[in-house]
Formats: sequence, C-alpha cells, structure tokens
Amino acid sequence: MELSVKTETRNNKFILNPNKVREILSHFEGQEIELRVRKWKNDRTSRQNRAFHGWCKIIADETGDTPEDVKGELKKKYLEKLIRDENGEPKLDENGEFRTKIIDTSALSVEEFSELQARVMDVAEFLNIKLPTYED
Repeated sequence: MELSVKTETRNNKFILNPNKVREILSHFEGQEIELRVRKWKNDRTSRQNRAFHGWCKIIADETGDTPEDVKGELKKKYLEKLIRDENGEPKLDENGEFRTKIIDTSALSVEEFSELQARVMDVAEFLNIKLPTYED
C-alpha cells in the first residue's frame, strides 16, 4: 500500500496537518515504513484521462482499429524516448540500434498530458476526424 500527502516546506521544515499524518500512519501500525520526499508532480486530471481514452475510441471507430491499438500507436509516436547510459549517451542493442522505451501516460504531468492531447488533435485533424473538446 502506498499513500501520499502534498505539503510544502518553510525554513527547511515540513508544513503538515498532524491529523492527516496520524491518519496515514494508522494504515501502517506496527510495520516498518519508508519515507520518500520528492518534488510534487501535478498528475493529469481525470477529465484529461477520460477525454484521451474517448478520443482513442473515436479514432478507432473511424479507422477500424481498436482503441488499445490507437493508444499504443499514439504512445509509440509521441512518447517513445531513447534509453541513455550514465553519461547521457544513447544505449544500443545487440544489433547496433538505439534502445528506446515508451513512457506510460500515467507518468505524465498535466502539462505533458496536454501536449500529448494536442498531438492527438493534430492526428485527428489530419484524418478528418472531429474530436469533442473539454467544453463539448
């Protein structure tokens, strides 16, 4: 189980709600726990998520593909990144080809997900497919 809490720091101290901390810690009573601190990442919104999956279905319906295939192709086209070594150099596979990985949409921030959605809109426009906007 993993739980998180958003907080801020002032004067090198956490600003936490003690009741929230007690609530979170109660889930781990009697267990060893690990505390991680990282910069807050604004995850994509549920509205963005619903729109993206809805758009994949609309494109799939128009092209004859499955929504999963459309999502996979969009991820491959726009979220494929080079794998780099510790010096920042691209890694090669046994055939001398660049090694890549596809970033999962769940790892994207709101801004990154918005960029992906803009690319999806471009693809749909190229295919003459009308996608609803957030306001539709």
